[in-house]
Amino acid sequence: MRTPDRVTRVVRDTIQRLGRETLCHPPFSFGFTPFDYHCFHSLDNHLRGKCFTNEADLRQTDFFASEIPSFAARGLHR
Repeated sequence: MRTPDRVTRVVRDTIQRLGRETLCHPPFSFGFTPFDYHCFHSLDNHLRGKCFTNEADLRQTDFFASEIPSFAARGLHR
């Protein structure tokens, strides 16, 4: 589904008027996934359903320490 050109133009002009920068999405191919998808997908699953009252609580989750040593290797070799 394509966004109408007038909507795209309004959004682009508003972003420029506010002095913000438009960030482009990196190219995507259905045949390939970014190498860090493995990490972020697992992190998303780890944090699902958890609530944090502040950043310090979030930092205490220690996601990477809870993963087995082969976690990173699995992601790199996919």
